[in-house]
Order: sequence, then C-alpha cells, then structure tokens
Amino acid sequence: NERAAEEQKRYDESVLSLAEEQKVKAKETLRQKNMEFQKKLDLKQALELEIERLTGAKNEIIIDDNDERLNRLKHEFGQAAYDLVTATLMEINEGPSGRCITTELWNYKLGRKATLNEGITFALQKLKISKGKKQH
Repeated sequence: NERAAEEQKRYDESVLSLAEEQKVKAKETLRQKNMEFQKKLDLKQALELEIERLTGAKNEIIIDDNDERLNRLKHEFGQAAYDLVTATLMEINEGPSGRCITTELWNYKLGRKATLNEGITFALQKLKISKGKKQH
C-alpha cells in the first residue's frame, strides 16, 4: 500500500512536470510568434514610411480586390462584413488624422455621427446617472 502511494506520488509529480514543460513551451512559442509579428510590423511600417518619403504623397489605403485576407473575410462572413471592413478602411484613410483611428460618438437611433449638442446631452445624462448611483 505504501509502495503504491509512492508510485502514485512519482506519477503525479511526473504529470505536473510534463504540464509545466508544456506551459513553458507554449509561452515560448507565443513569445517567438509575437517577436516575429513585431518584426514584420516594423518592416511594414518602415516600408510605408519609405514609400511616403519617396512619393511625397499621403499614405493611402488602397483596397485590393485580390487581397487574400479580404477574400477570406468575404468567403467566411459574407458580403456585408466585407463591405463594412472596406468602408471602414476607406474612412480611416479619409479622416482628418490620416490613418489614425479616432473615437466618435454615434447616434444609433438616427444612424449617423452624433452632433456636439447630442454628445453634451449624452454626457450630462451619464453624469446624472453616476451621481444618482453614488448617493444610494
């Protein structure tokens, strides 16, 4: 009985050791993939900056109908998702900040960007609600 308990203990330690090894390997794989992605991103950004410098033109997003990722998106999620992503890419390019994404307050009831007045009204309503919750 004592021998079986000792064997079970060694088995449990072995399983825990293997599990820990798998966690370490998984973390290392993720770290490696992250580093590779970061290198690719750095190269892409450097190339974009070089293109912009050479052409002197605004860095524009061009929708490529043969782009593998966009075609996969269209195939997996349909035309509506594809249209939404391409429209968003174009809006990012057309915005006042270039390719930087800016936050907007949206009026969902009317299906458009909220006006300044609507934004202020919304903020004041949220402020009243949060003050009411703190008093209780």
